[in-house]
Amino acid sequence: MALDTRLIGRALGLANPVDIGKALDPAIEKGERRFAEQRARREREQVRARKEQMRQEDNTAKSISLLSNINEAGVAPNLRSYISKNAQIIRNEAIEKIKAAKTPAEKIAATMEANQKIGTLAAQSSDFNKYLQNFADLKPEDISKLNQEGIGEQATNILDGNFKITDDGKFDFGNGRIADFNQVVNTNYINKRSDKYLELLKIADNTASKFGLQGVSSEFFKDKLKGQLSTVEMSDLDLMSVAVDHFGIEDFKGAEANLIERIKEDFDADGDIDDVGLRTQLREAINNRIQAASESVYSKAKAEYDKKVKISTSTGGAGSKQALARERALKLYNATLNNPSEFIRANNPEAEFTITDNVVQIKETVIDPETKEPKTEDRQAYALTTPAGLKGFLLDFGRSKYGSDADFDLIQDEIDRLIEATTFQTTPTVSDKQPVNMGIVDPKAESSSTIDPNEFN
Repeated sequence: MALDTRLIGRALGLANPVDIGKALDPAIEKGERRFAEQRARREREQVRARKEQMRQEDNTAKSISLLSNINEAGVAPNLRSYISKNAQIIRNEAIEKIKAAKTPAEKIAATMEANQKIGTLAAQSSDFNKYLQNFADLKPEDISKLNQEGIGEQATNILDGNFKITDDGKFDFGNGRIADFNQVVNTNYINKRSDKYLELLKIADNTASKFGLQGVSSEFFKDKLKGQLSTVEMSDLDLMSVAVDHFGIEDFKGAEANLIERIKEDFDADGDIDDVGLRTQLREAINNRIQAASESVYSKAKAEYDKKVKISTSTGGAGSKQALARERALKLYNATLNNPSEFIRANNPEAEFTITDNVVQIKETVIDPETKEPKTEDRQAYALTTPAGLKGFLLDFGRSKYGSDADFDLIQDEIDRLIEATTFQTTPTVSDKQPVNMGIVDPKAESSSTIDPNEFN
């Protein structure tokens, strides 16, 4: 049954009994309110803590998601283990830092630091791929001797895959040979300039064969070859590579050996030949060796020409040397009258010339000693409307076609006869199309006659 607090008051002898329940109500209510407030505060704090935890977890997840990755498929096989291992180490360290960070700024800073390191790894991979691409077609024999000692061997080892990458990103070539990564991939290797060497040899071979088969003199051939070789543009590196890689310093004897050594010292200093005089001497030394190499080709071709001439002139009569000389002189003469342009091109396709008012201007491409650029200069002019001009043209181009040996004296005699038999216009004009008239008297003929200019084409 319920306890009656009023009866308790009377039992205690109180004149005015108190209702204890009502007396305790305010205290109870106050205590209950305090308890409720504390519980509400704890709940609010828990809510805030959960929200903060969720925010931290969200920031952590976002920061981790921003960590860079490396596409291993694009990494060279020799670098893949090093790149993958170090990239994973960087990511793991970054994740720990991100989780431990108290503020979003600290998390982002940890992410950026990691991405920078991963970016460095990716750059190393890219640089190495470019390095391999630059030397994809390189063979050990293509590496120039101009490289510093050990550079050629290093390149060969890399191309052959004879190396490992250490954990700290260095090249280990074995036997204690360690090289820094950037030092390797940023080294500019010098290749042999075989293209220039072969270009010079091709010119020499073609020129020797051409003029040897035409029977021109050795002096004329050498002069033409010198001019042809001078048209090949060569940088300082081209010159040095041809001299050192294809001829070799040891092949230059006496004073020239000293010349090459002096030039190499100049070149090694900064990769250029600063002394213009030394550069000119080196070019001449190279041309001399190319010319010497072509002389055997010229000699064989000239021998074939001489053999044909010997067979042609050994029959006597109409095939005698004198008759052959007259035939050649007439061919030169008529070809010049009919079409000097075609005549020049047929005998020297590389010749540069102009023809204005029956004046043939022969030009030549030379290298300007100051600008080192090719330029065209006038070399020789022939006025075909004058005896001296016509004769000079016939003799010069006759030598280039038939040589300047003893047999050419006979051709020259016939040319002199043709010039004497030619009637030249005394007042040539710009509108004149024919340099001379066609009336040529053959002194050896029984009677004078006019020779058909097309007869000897």
